[in-house]
Amino acid sequence: MTGPCRFAYAQARVQARYAELPGEDAWQRLAAARTLGIFLEEAREGALRVWVKGFSAQSDGHDLDRGVRGIWQDEVVRVAAWLPQPWRPALLWLRWLLLLPLLAHAGRGGTLPVWVDLDRALHGLRRPDGTLDPAVLVRVGAGALVPQGVAAVAGSEE
Repeated sequence: MTGPCRFAYAQARVQARYAELPGEDAWQRLAAARTLGIFLEEAREGALRVWVKGFSAQSDGHDLDRGVRGIWQDEVVRVAAWLPQPWRPALLWLRWLLLLPLLAHAGRGGTLPVWVDLDRALHGLRRPDGTLDPAVLVRVGAGALVPQGVAAVAGSEE
C-alpha cells in the first residue's frame, strides 16, 4: 500500500483511535476523583485502561510523567508505521516533543535532574556531573535537538 491509499489508511486508524476516547460523562467522573487510586480505578473501567495499566495508587509524579512520556513515544512510533515510508522520519520527530523543555533547560546551562537516568528514553543523556551529553542525542538520531550552547561545549571537548 503506497501513496494516497497509505495516508487514507493512517487517517482511518487515527480516527478510529480517537473514537475510542472517553465521552464527556466519563471525563466528568474522572475529574471528580479525589485520589490517584480512585482516578485509576475509574480509568481502568473504560477506554483509558491501556493508558493507565502501568500506574498504581503508589505511583509518584516521576512515575506518572515517565509512563505518559513512554506511552506518547510508543504511540508516535505506532502511527508512523501507518504512514508511507518517506513520511515516517518526519512524524518520528514528534517523539522528542516532550523533551524540548528539558533540552532548553540544559541549553541554558542547567543540569538535568536525577530522574532522567531512570527514564528508558532518556537514559544516558545525563553525565555524572548532571550536564547533558550531546553525543547521546546524536547517537539516537536527535542531534538537531542539541541545544546550541551545549553543542559548542561538546565540540570543544574533542
